[in-house]
Amino acid sequence: MNSPLFSIIIPSFNSSSQIQKCLDSISKQTNNNYEVLIIDGVSSDDTLHILKINAARDKRVIYISEKDKGIYDAMNKGIDQAKGEWLLFLGSDDELLDSDVLENVSNHISQTQAEMVYGDVLIKGDTAWAKDGDRYDGLFTIEKLLKQNICHQSVFYRRSVFHETGAFNISYQVCADWDMNHRFFARGKTMYIPYTIAKFYTGGTSTQNNRDLFTGWECIFNIRNYYGIGFFNQRFRMYADVFYRNAIKALDKKNFTSSLYFAVFALFHTNKKLATAKAYLAACIKRTGLQIGSS
Repeated sequence: MNSPLFSIIIPSFNSSSQIQKCLDSISKQTNNNYEVLIIDGVSSDDTLHILKINAARDKRVIYISEKDKGIYDAMNKGIDQAKGEWLLFLGSDDELLDSDVLENVSNHISQTQAEMVYGDVLIKGDTAWAKDGDRYDGLFTIEKLLKQNICHQSVFYRRSVFHETGAFNISYQVCADWDMNHRFFARGKTMYIPYTIAKFYTGGTSTQNNRDLFTGWECIFNIRNYYGIGFFNQRFRMYADVFYRNAIKALDKKNFTSSLYFAVFALFHTNKKLATAKAYLAACIKRTGLQIGSS
């Protein structure tokens, strides 16, 4: 087969109750210039049987099953296997919205030099950040992306760019796609299309927990590096608590210079300067045993 326009990459693990609906939503597409790569993590249910049937009747459906280190490791394997010009990552329980999705997207990408093209998702079920039936979530700016992520089910990435951006960081168990989106936004070649790409079914890892090393404390370093900005930049204002946690973490390691460094940025960006200063001083006293006012 000639290189397809789209590679649709689907990580799976024990997905027998869900994955056929996902595959059916792809097979119904009016634009058939695609391949489907299912990266399975050695399922123990009927998932592999379902994949075998689908692959037998459609040569565009390819699957591998081997142990992996999580969803993003599977996505990285998909990138390595993909032949398409554009990559879309779906969950095994997701569905393309209707039969014209790929055709509509192909019409847009044929007219752009963008490296990342994204639309919306239709939320199915409630989450902490969206409600059932919501269309999530329109045009993003860097400032908006700092606050919330774009669902990967709505994002098409140009495959050739990954050799520059690098792979998904598998140390981020939940937010590696958020980190990846920042890498693409920092390059400045993104395009939003006002079209709903997929149905996003809640209940997965990203809707149950939105914290990992990225959101916990590494995001400030990544954002600084990707966008080439200093920690005094106003874009870091929303991350005052992250700077503060880094300051306390450094205190625990008795790295007082580093702790003071992060405390300065925490104080600079917070709206609660006095309370933060008092809390930091108390933390210093507790960890160093200093007695203020004693001889």
